[in-house]
Amino acid sequence: MLIRKIAISISAFLFAAYLLTSWVLSSMIILPPTDDGDGPRGERGNQERQQPTSRIELPPPEAIKIEAGDVTLDGAFYENPEPSDLAVILLPGRSGTRSGGLRLAAPFWESGYHVLVYDLRAAGKSGGSFQTFGFLDRHDASSAVDWLHENKGLDPSRIGIAGGSYGAAVAIQTLAVRDDLYFVIADSPFSDLRTVVNDYGRRIVGPFISFISPGAIWLAESRAGIDADDVSPMRIAQGKATPILLIHGIEDRQTSSDHSKRIHTKADSENVRLALTDWGAGHVSSIRHDYKKYKEMVLGFISEYAKDVN
Repeated sequence: MLIRKIAISISAFLFAAYLLTSWVLSSMIILPPTDDGDGPRGERGNQERQQPTSRIELPPPEAIKIEAGDVTLDGAFYENPEPSDLAVILLPGRSGTRSGGLRLAAPFWESGYHVLVYDLRAAGKSGGSFQTFGFLDRHDASSAVDWLHENKGLDPSRIGIAGGSYGAAVAIQTLAVRDDLYFVIADSPFSDLRTVVNDYGRRIVGPFISFISPGAIWLAESRAGIDADDVSPMRIAQGKATPILLIHGIEDRQTSSDHSKRIHTKADSENVRLALTDWGAGHVSSIRHDYKKYKEMVLGFISEYAKDVN
């Protein structure tokens, strides 16, 4: 009897520990970080983050609101002084705040593109409680395209989407709901939610992640209302006519370049190009390590692959 009671107690303790660990990991999945290294989240942080990348000097933006289903997205539109019918939507990384998008602005701005950035759902001044890794964000990005069309008269076929890390994965997944975009440029994306959760979780709980991640992902799905199996840039990139450029530093230790390799291999399309940089760049930093090469690579890709709409 004593042994049985001890066994029951141990089982109950292990189950409780599993649930707690899974809950904590699920929170790390769906709750955005409060600080991305650029300053505090919220109003003051967004004011500071209005400053663009040091490579360019942008004019004061037009503050905008984008209605996207259940959330209102807070953003900014930078009108290029050069007469242009081209625009790019820049999506930030996991921090979700617009400064992450502006880090990729220079090649486009210098080429005459108008620029739109916004805080992703659950970040900065935008609405929403949870991050969805593209499950709902893809519709948000589509709403941003609609905003440009309705408010600036720009045709979606002249609007591209570019993003880094989390934003790169969202950019690709936007193709699940739109087939009329100019291009997608994804810098350091993840291939699918389950793989990236296991990659990151392994650093926290070690080899136990294969045991814990199913519970954590199930809780994340339940709490945020998402379908983890549908969060898959690797699957969504298949068979798309929209040109996709995957950029990844081979020395990226945060999200391995294997993610972009899997997307490229699975897509098996002449419209999807993989550019692995060997410039010593880490996560979403190829643009900083060799801006000239980065710009040439991006603009060369657009010129070659999106030429049908030039």
